[in-house]
Amino acid sequence: MPSLPPTDLHIINEDGQVSGSKKRKEELRLDYFLAAAHAVGRHADSLPAFIRTYHESEDRKDAPLTALGEDQARTLAGVFDGQCFDSAHVSPLRRARRTFALASVTVRRAPYDTRLIEIDWEPGFYEGFAPGELPDIAEPDRHDAWSVPAWERASAFLEEVLASDDELILAVTHQGICRHLAGVFMGLERPKAPLPMWMDNASASMLDVYADGRRLIRRWNDTRHVAHLLSKHSGP
Repeated sequence: MPSLPPTDLHIINEDGQVSGSKKRKEELRLDYFLAAAHAVGRHADSLPAFIRTYHESEDRKDAPLTALGEDQARTLAGVFDGQCFDSAHVSPLRRARRTFALASVTVRRAPYDTRLIEIDWEPGFYEGFAPGELPDIAEPDRHDAWSVPAWERASAFLEEVLASDDELILAVTHQGICRHLAGVFMGLERPKAPLPMWMDNASASMLDVYADGRRLIRRWNDTRHVAHLLSKHSGP
């Protein structure tokens, strides 16, 4: 997929900043989620929960990218070529941080953010879990949100980034939490389950916020850059 065309309305889905003109700050706040803020991106292919390894429980919570996933993540470099984000917020789970590293994103500031970890698939899912020493591709996490419910994490993250001075924001995260982020973005009441909005591995989504408060999901689950590397079903 070629780089996104430069337009005045342009702001750039786990586990990546701006050629052309930048949208006026009063018109834009959030753009892309990396898949799943200005841009949202989702990490690439990772080992699914049902693949057993010696460290079964830890891999289920923090699966690495597969070889295919690494190839998928590299395609994001073409999406973000020429772009410069004010900030990129990265889930500290392995598949998201590796996707961020392989996407070769240009960014002024990149913190790890535990509010962007995947949803807890069962009560206490992340209880007692620690990811170990994180590579220094991003700044240390300030939130320690491992035990915070997913909807609250999504709400707190969006409230903070929308109130910041950053114009171009990237989030490198996971499908489940992205679906909560979309719900918060649309102003919905807390749902019983994440919205039924599919995101493929290494997909990209774009969200816009205007000065008058209007919000627009401009793109969701864009996979043109990675379609040739996607199987019929992508993992969580």
